[in-house]
Amino acid sequence: MRTTTKRGIGRGAAVNGNGRPVLPPGALSPITVYRQPEPVRRSRWAIVRTAFVWLFVFLLMCAGALGGGAYLFFHESVAAVVPKTQDVKVAAKRLDIALPGQPATALVVGYDKRKGEDAGMQSRSDTVMLVRADPDADSISLLSFPRDLIVDVACPGKPSYRGRINEAYSECGTKGTLETVRKLTGLPIHYLITVNFRGFRQLVDAIGGVWMDVDRRYFNDRGGDFGYPTITLFPG
Repeated sequence: MRTTTKRGIGRGAAVNGNGRPVLPPGALSPITVYRQPEPVRRSRWAIVRTAFVWLFVFLLMCAGALGGGAYLFFHESVAAVVPKTQDVKVAAKRLDIALPGQPATALVVGYDKRKGEDAGMQSRSDTVMLVRADPDADSISLLSFPRDLIVDVACPGKPSYRGRINEAYSECGTKGTLETVRKLTGLPIHYLITVNFRGFRQLVDAIGGVWMDVDRRYFNDRGGDFGYPTITLFPG
């Protein structure tokens, strides 16, 4: 490719395009200097107003975070106590309505539903208790029923019969225990609490464990007619 220089080099070069520089260069042409305008000085009131705006935004963000955290906390708390099994959902429909400011009674049912090789065994409620909260007296009362207490077992849809109180659960589930205790005591029951082995373990872990004083050596090698579980405990 062939090229041709069209102009000179430098301000003082000739316009004939010979490409030869001229020293010293010619006089500088007029130039214009541009400067950034000075920032507007803000008043004290403008500074204070900006600080308040950012403070308001910060507080608004904190309030939103706290509100979201509280919502999640109460949502999880409510979800943890709502009935999950069909048995408990059916029994919950038979509860009495708790009145604001009035004493309320809760029925606690601890059942021995198991997994593994004992999954086919019929469950019984060896723990049956009533918990009464009285806001006027600022007190909580607890009544525990022995598992072998002979009562009139009231199973909805079936005739009543004399039997142990823990049979009500095995006959017709939680609603049977609810109706049996209600018939036995004549008390309204407003709340229902069911606890299985998993829930019992979680309760023990939540309070940091339970210390027990074992007074002697206890041992059982699954003997007996029913094959009781192995027990190996040492004093301490």
